[in-house]
Amino acid sequence: MAVPVANNLKHLPQPEVSERAAKMINELFDELRAIYPAWKAAFTSDADYQNARRVWLETIVSQRLTPRHIDYALAIAKTDENRFLPSIGQFVAWCKQGELEILGLPSEDELRERIEKFMAYGMTEVDKFTFKSDLERYLITGLWHKTRAENWNEKQLRSGIRKELTATAEKIKAGWQAPKPYRVLPEKVKIKATDEQVANYIAKMRTALGRSQPSLGVN
Repeated sequence: MAVPVANNLKHLPQPEVSERAAKMINELFDELRAIYPAWKAAFTSDADYQNARRVWLETIVSQRLTPRHIDYALAIAKTDENRFLPSIGQFVAWCKQGELEILGLPSEDELRERIEKFMAYGMTEVDKFTFKSDLERYLITGLWHKTRAENWNEKQLRSGIRKELTATAEKIKAGWQAPKPYRVLPEKVKIKATDEQVANYIAKMRTALGRSQPSLGVN
């Protein structure tokens, strides 16, 4: 569905705002009514219905939701088994979930699950963990460090994930790319050989070359 860009409405002259706003919210509610057969249960009167339309429009504008956000949320709604109209909060959450996917980011739940799996490895075995992308590696290792340094509980970790995804989304939209991982090579270990070990090594090399004894004569 092609819904006009909501965050552009406030920049239009008032009559045009009203016209475009009405068209947008009408199209959106038409879609929602078709998806949810029990949508009428959310409204006790026509005044209640009109008030809901106003609240939805104000929220869409304030959240700066684009047609792409709304289309993604509607795609999720079409797979929703609930018969009743979702709350505006739930609809916005679906829109935000779509934005994360568009930017190549995981959802909060997906990232929490991946962090849980990574904790079995930690940074000491970071190279044994299979990251899906450089971006996922950046997110997981960064949040792992914060969890350890600040001793986060589950609630704090969830909040940290939410904030990190929001901040990373803004950076990606500004052109940022996740850094490539780098590996620190182990230092070369120098072992001093004994005279006996050196002699044995030379003898083995001479045998391999067919020269068990050095030649002292001249052909």
